[in-house]
Amino acid sequence: MLNPCRLRQKRGIQRFILLTLGLGLAALAKPVSAAFSKPSSGDSLSLEQFLGRVRQSHPVITQARILADQGLTQIQEARGAMDPRVSFMQQRKTWEDKLELGLQDFDLRVPTLLGPDFYVGFDQSEGSKVNPQSGTIPGGQWKSGVRLPLGREGWINRRRTDLRQAYVMADMASAQRDQIINDILLDAAQDYHRWEASQRQTDIYTEALGIANDVLNFVRYAAEIGERPFIDTLEAGIQQRTWQQRLEEARIKEIEARFALAVHLWDSLGVNELSRSYRRSVHAVVLPSPAPVQDSATYAGYLAEHPRIQMLQNDIAQQELELRWLRSRLLPQLDLEWSLTPLPGSSPSYNIGSGGQFTGINVDIPIFLRRERARIERQKLNLTSRQWQLEWTSAGLRQDLERSLQQYNLYRNLLVLQEKLVVENRRMLEAEKTRFQAGESNVFLLNQREVNLINAEVKVVELQLQQHLNVLQQYHLSGLMNRYALQP
Repeated sequence: MLNPCRLRQKRGIQRFILLTLGLGLAALAKPVSAAFSKPSSGDSLSLEQFLGRVRQSHPVITQARILADQGLTQIQEARGAMDPRVSFMQQRKTWEDKLELGLQDFDLRVPTLLGPDFYVGFDQSEGSKVNPQSGTIPGGQWKSGVRLPLGREGWINRRRTDLRQAYVMADMASAQRDQIINDILLDAAQDYHRWEASQRQTDIYTEALGIANDVLNFVRYAAEIGERPFIDTLEAGIQQRTWQQRLEEARIKEIEARFALAVHLWDSLGVNELSRSYRRSVHAVVLPSPAPVQDSATYAGYLAEHPRIQMLQNDIAQQELELRWLRSRLLPQLDLEWSLTPLPGSSPSYNIGSGGQFTGINVDIPIFLRRERARIERQKLNLTSRQWQLEWTSAGLRQDLERSLQQYNLYRNLLVLQEKLVVENRRMLEAEKTRFQAGESNVFLLNQREVNLINAEVKVVELQLQQHLNVLQQYHLSGLMNRYALQP
């Protein structure tokens, strides 16, 4: 029979251990997000702040915006083919102070989009050895006229085709910009959620290690005074080292996630903030799906406007324009030219009776057309290849999106089940503490209940991460990453 003083001391030690365990395990049993959602104000970084800075200062996104500006310069370059051109030529040849040849030629030509070229100019020739074909009336003469291409360079000409292709290339550059932004925001948001999950797991194991240290200290003290067997200290030590090992592993993952996150952080001067360590993230709730699962029409519209689909469609449009121009090469070339030359000394006039006229015709008819037909066949093959690529890409995006939608519901159901397991494991831990207080349990069983609860909490964090990544994939496949985390 125990001494009453000895019995009171034993019960006091048990109550002290249970009080410490109760406070520690009660803190551990709280949802991790409750403690995680209150970061320090100076070092915290929310998802909205992070993605806002990525959209504003990421160098790849800045480079993508330059692509769209380059597309506009292609339009300006194509329009340059219709710029008016001014030319002037003067030649003089003398021999023994006598003028043998003096030529002056001034031209102003205005090309048009539809093909005709208008021109106006002034010619003057003098001297004893002027070619009679190039001779002019003394004092020079004005000229004006038009060159009208028909057939091959008539309706479908190179200038018009280049301008249309420039507009298509500008649209393709805009789609390429949107695709790059879509990809960068996906990578950045994924890295943020992984960083957040790694911090939450580190918090869980930190609390677990703190409780294990307290349990080890008190069990060791109880064993020294003979109230607990020394084997309990071994059990408590194993548990403490296990949590310490998992904590170190979680810290390694957190460091990797933090450096992966820092790659996306740039300031307005283009300096990477890799050296800065944001100590806390802000717990981000799982955003809803971009549209209801049964709303197939909405997702069909998203896929039709996806940047990757837009790029392929613009590429096909460009190839079709090139094919039309190549087919026009099969037509014969027919150029008509007409000009009039008013009387010398008069102002430019279109009155035919005031001067002479010049008319010309140029005909070029290819015979076998082997080069033209080969180019057309090659262009048809290129166009067919891009059309198949569009079909394959559309089908792949559609299948990936449907798979992601089905996984979204499964992850949501799994998360509900796992949260129930957390609640049930918390109740089992409370029950085991009661049994331990009554002397019907031991440290081993108490540790097992604690391990089950910690594993369940970690699994919740992992499932929430998977759900975040699944929603991100839906936004990315829908081409809507620029809207992610911007809901009111």
